[in-house]
Amino acid sequence: MIQDMTSSIPLPPVDAPVPDRSRSMLRQLLIGGLAGALIGMAGFGLLATMGEPLLQPTLDSMPDQKWINVLLLLLVWFVAVSVHELGHVVGGLSQGFRFALFIVGPLKVDRDSTTDRIRVGLNRSLELAGGVAGCMPRTEEDLVAKMRWLVIGGPLASVLLTALCIGLVAWRPTDAWSGALLLTGALSGVLGLVTMIPAQNGSFVTDGKRFLQLSRNTPESRRDAALLLYTVRDRAGVPIASTSADQIATMLLPIDGSMHEVAGRTVAYSWLVQHGGLREARQQIARAAALANGLPFSIGAAVALEQAFVAAWFDRDAEAAREYTRPHAKTWALLPASERSRYEAALAIAEGRAQDAFAHIREARAAIDARARPLSGSATWSLARLSEMEQGLG
Repeated sequence: MIQDMTSSIPLPPVDAPVPDRSRSMLRQLLIGGLAGALIGMAGFGLLATMGEPLLQPTLDSMPDQKWINVLLLLLVWFVAVSVHELGHVVGGLSQGFRFALFIVGPLKVDRDSTTDRIRVGLNRSLELAGGVAGCMPRTEEDLVAKMRWLVIGGPLASVLLTALCIGLVAWRPTDAWSGALLLTGALSGVLGLVTMIPAQNGSFVTDGKRFLQLSRNTPESRRDAALLLYTVRDRAGVPIASTSADQIATMLLPIDGSMHEVAGRTVAYSWLVQHGGLREARQQIARAAALANGLPFSIGAAVALEQAFVAAWFDRDAEAAREYTRPHAKTWALLPASERSRYEAALAIAEGRAQDAFAHIREARAAIDARARPLSGSATWSLARLSEMEQGLG
């Protein structure tokens, strides 16, 4: 077992209860369903006031075949959600951010972490099919203010699409495409309004709640600012050890079970390991793992990998390490090859397989060497762990 080199590094506590995601999810689904129904009824009433000369001819322009209408509804959904997510991307790009991810339905467009090139592929994650987009900041200036534009870009795009569709339908209400435009505008309007309702669903917050958090001087906004600043510096290659303890502490509040808390706990874990605070690092990664269970983007698997790495390398407990990773076997291959090999090296050491450990260390180094330059601070953190294992093997 590796000995803890420090006594205690003061950070916010980690003994808070883990929120019951099933109840939170049910509550938010009920709230979202009720809000959507009310908004839909209001929208229907608004359309009804437009009168039969516009509404009825437009609906009559819809195809008679049911299967065509089903395909049309799927297309309408895809367009409405795509425009919303593109609004987030455009909002980020307008502030100088760098495109990172766009997913709607089966379509996935992202930036390869190894080659740094944009790639188009198939989305295999059902939980992300409802739409997600993201951009990464490039500089440290006005991070929170710029992030607000990324967040509000989605709802603004939905509202603009609704206005465009209504205008086109009013111009040519009986054309063959007017019915599809009417449906697109209605769905886009509902999507824009619902996402602006301040609410939280498990670890996720709506655009409206995120915008409010970023607009106020609250623990949430300070945490956002600290995480954004860390992200920029990490991608620039700044070592995590240079982050101050005050910044780390800011990333850990409030204790709300959100995805942002998961991110803060994970950063704190890496920072504590680098500073030798192994006892606190175990606590942080354990809290992150409890909160990350069931999250998309393979977040749960990534956090479990670090928990398993601690068990294998620092505690020499191969059985516990395998237990941490077992629930994530289906998503394991989605994690970076360098991180998987780093864990496999630690596991081999815990099991007394020195030659296998050396082989996995070489694999991890090769995978990191293949990444685009400059290397991130996280990559150099992994290299430091690999060096420690090499030294431990002699």
